[in-house]
Amino acid sequence: MKKSIIHIIFDLGRGGAETMLVKVIRELTEYKNIVVTLADTNHFEAELQCDQLICLNVQSPFDVPKAVFKLKQIIKKEKPAFVHSHLIWPQ
Repeated sequence: MKKSIIHIIFDLGRGGAETMLVKVIRELTEYKNIVVTLADTNHFEAELQCDQLICLNVQSPFDVPKAVFKLKQIIKKEKPAFVHSHLIWPQ
């Protein structure tokens, strides 16, 4: 069974961190790659080669506590070897 990595990023709009994440995931084939976004923008579509894409649908600061709860559930369920985050909101 492959170990998991949970990658957390605000969204997958085309930018530097997002492009780097998509390229890095492509190289991490020995892991189960789970990408968690806060917003549902995805400009990469087929370029993103992850095992699972989860959007927490954070639309305002009031949604953050619910998103934190969902993220904790994902981490508890997947038991990842690593949690990798990008940019200020996901941290």
